[in-house]
Amino acid sequence: AWMIWRAFGREGILALMREHLRLARLFGEWVAASDDFELSAPVSMGVVCFRAKHETDAFNSRIVESINQSGRAYLNQTKLRGQTVIRLGLGNILTTEKHLRDAWELIQETARSVSSSSRA
Repeated sequence: AWMIWRAFGREGILALMREHLRLARLFGEWVAASDDFELSAPVSMGVVCFRAKHETDAFNSRIVESINQSGRAYLNQTKLRGQTVIRLGLGNILTTEKHLRDAWELIQETARSVSSSSRA
């Protein structure tokens, strides 16, 4: 923590926090506008909880596991009101909107892939 404070200072840390809050809200807007995903809770700080609409807990877990195994992004999952939800957390100081857009595209592609493989 000391090194971050020293490297960025108060204003730099505030700017990073504001940017992460903006990115989390933006990601939440993408999820809310999606036909295939839904927000599971209001966007809070740098955390977005969401899930594939009308899908099972196992389906949502497979999305997370597949993405994490790919090494292209890292997601968490948790239980919220008895349902498995995907949890995207922003905290890396190098995360940009492009990274987030790429992650969103990967999540959607992975959901389509999981859907196709579960029907086969």
